Amino acid sequence: MHGCLLESSRNKKGRTMRSAMIALAAALVFAPPAPPAGAAATGVQLAQSKDDAMRRELQRLQDDRQRLLDKAAQSRMRREQRTRKGAAKTSQPHPRLTLVLPPGWSSGEAAMALEKAAIGDTPAFAKVRSEFTVYAAEESPETIIVERFGGSQSLSPDDVYRRWRKKVNAGCADGRETGPDDSDRDGQAVIDSFYTCFKRKADDRAEVSMLKVIEGPAELFVVSRLWMGPSPVAGEDSGIEAMIDEWRTWSASAAKVEDGGGKHRKKLSQGYGFVVSNDGHLLTADHLVRDCSSVSFSSFPAKLVASDPDKDLALFKFEAKPESVAVAVAVFRTGLEAAQGDIVALQGFETDAAAGVISALIGPGGDPRLLSVSVPISAANGGLPLVDLGGIVAGMAMDRANAMKISASPPGVPAAANFALSAKVLKGFLDAQRVVYETSNAGTIFSPGVAAQRARSTTALVECWN
Repeated sequence: MHGCLLESSRNKKGRTMRSAMIALAAALVFAPPAPPAGAAATGVQLAQSKDDAMRRELQRLQDDRQRLLDKAAQSRMRREQRTRKGAAKTSQPHPRLTLVLPPGWSSGEAAMALEKAAIGDTPAFAKVRSEFTVYAAEESPETIIVERFGGSQSLSPDDVYRRWRKKVNAGCADGRETGPDDSDRDGQAVIDSFYTCFKRKADDRAEVSMLKVIEGPAELFVVSRLWMGPSPVAGEDSGIEAMIDEWRTWSASAAKVEDGGGKHRKKLSQGYGFVVSNDGHLLTADHLVRDCSSVSFSSFPAKLVASDPDKDLALFKFEAKPESVAVAVAVFRTGLEAAQGDIVALQGFETDAAAGVISALIGPGGDPRLLSVSVPISAANGGLPLVDLGGIVAGMAMDRANAMKISASPPGVPAAANFALSAKVLKGFLDAQRVVYETSNAGTIFSPGVAAQRARSTTALVECWN
């Protein structure tokens, strides 16, 4: 029996060992493969790389958001600035015209005929016209037209007057102007003029026109009054003279520009200058443009380049492109300048050509910078080019008072003497400023009138404003 127990114990141990070996084998067969050397370190690096990428993406999103916030803040700031500027602009008083109408007048329809009678019927004027109002009287052949033109920097009272004068004169066979009267009232430049056409070209009727131009702080106001009726019979009282007297009385107090407390723009002086280069340089007299806050040449703004008060010279340049300014360029003589005894001429915008001779190559007190000429020169003609019969610049017109001033001349100069700065002085001034000017030899000889007209084409009206 003891033997049987021993055998049974051995069999049990054997089964136990076999079970353990089977379990070990199963574990070896079905266990996952062991990672290769260094695999653990690589996994850590991958995880760290993913974290870095996420941090970078998060930072990018935050940066983008901040940029959007900054841009929105800048846009809001610009909008607020525009709003403040707009509020400031709208709060500024707007100039207005106070017009006192004769009794029985009222606003009427702007008929086509009245539109043609207005100043702003041309494209150049219409583009800056901001108001057009017509007033009419019951059972009366009279009409009052009020126009407002914005931007007086680009349109002067003289521009309006010349346009009106051209219109009324063009359709008249027999006419007469009373005026113009150029004045300064309460700091406002005002032009008044009356034109009587005793017989129109188109029909057997008479026409009386009145113009009043008032310059506001930044705008021009134009009041036109028009009457049409039968032409007067010779020897009979037509009543036209009495009507003009009545209009003149009415015009004196009928219209005034009120700007609500703003400053008035006042013209300090007026004269002439002329174009001396293809780059848009202009010469004028220094005394005309001294102490000006702005200067225009035939309504085109220009900037000061240089000045020489001792010679009474100033050099300007158009702010606009030279090709947009319809003014010819003056020509100077090559070689010897004009000589004593040479015929010279000049012409302003509102005057006929004037001619004379160079009587001496010196001015008052023996000043060699000046020419003495027999051409009549008034203070209004200061700055005009004085040309020889070839249309070539011989000098620049200077009125007697300023010629005496720059030459420091003692008393005793003949009252009939007239003067001009010599072309030699003008060219020396331009050379010092490195201005390239046109030169030519004496060629074609013109009549004094034609030579003056050629010089006039190079001329610009100078206006000095405070």
